[in-house]
Parts: sequence; structure tokens; C-alpha cells
Amino acid sequence: MIEYFNIQNSSFFSFDLFKPILFIGITIITLIIVMLKAKPKNIKIIISIFLLFAISLFYGVLSINIKEYKILKNRYRNKEYNIVEGYVFEFEPMPYSGKKYEKFKVEDIEFEYSDFRSTYAFNKTKSHGGPIDEGVYVKIYYTEGIIGRNGKKIIGLWIDKNR
Repeated sequence: MIEYFNIQNSSFFSFDLFKPILFIGITIITLIIVMLKAKPKNIKIIISIFLLFAISLFYGVLSINIKEYKILKNRYRNKEYNIVEGYVFEFEPMPYSGKKYEKFKVEDIEFEYSDFRSTYAFNKTKSHGGPIDEGVYVKIYYTEGIIGRNGKKIIGLWIDKNR
């Protein structure tokens, strides 16, 4: 089996996960510049309200990312995960444009994920170069009960294409 994904090898500073934080940060800087150059007091008050909202959003997104990263790494390190091994079946690929989740089952355990959701867990869909497909033999380490849609997060993935 070939290791394809392991949460221990992932970095907290993943650019895909920091896109929203970067966007909000740029918005905050822009609002500060506009506020400093604004003349009427009314405009400064309105910009200040938007600035407070942007800072709150920035903090919220950053804290969720930090929380998920720590939980997933700790669960992997402490072996607090479930393991399932077998052939992928009932595979439903996500379209390239998104709009739905990629889904599949292994031993009657259903997994779903999307490239369009920020997560430190595995989420690389087939339409964007991911390895999972109907009939592929996999070994999956997964955890449940944290931030996410159905709670199952893949934190380790091994693939055997020779079976």
C-alpha cells in the first residue's frame, strides 16, 4: 500500500486554508487606509463598523482553522481514530465545478468531502486529481465528532492499486 495522505505530514500554513484569512486581512488593511483618508466623520464611522466586522470575521476563521488543526493532529498522534480497510463502492464523484460532495463507502462506512471546503483532513476529489475511485482498495484512518458536515474526517489514507 502506498501512503497518499497523512495529517502528520500536513503543515498548518497551507495556502488553500489561508485564502479566506488572507482575503479578510487585505480587506482590513484596505478599510484602515480608506478610513485614514476619509474626510467626513460619518464615513469614518461607517468604515469603522465594517472594520470591526472584518476583524471579528478574521478572528473567527483563524480560530476555527487552529482548532481543527490541533484536534486532528492530536487525534492522530494519540491514535484516537477508527480504521477501515476495503474496496471503495457506491462512489459518487464531485463535479469539477463543485455543487455537491464526493461520496463513497468502505465496509458500509460513508465518507464525503469537497475541495471547496477548507479542512486539514483529506479532501482531494477525483475531479481535481484525487486518488479515490470505484473499486480501489484503501485503508483509511478517520475521526468523528469535530468541525464539519458529517463529522468524519480522513486523517490517514493508503491506496493499493494492485489489488
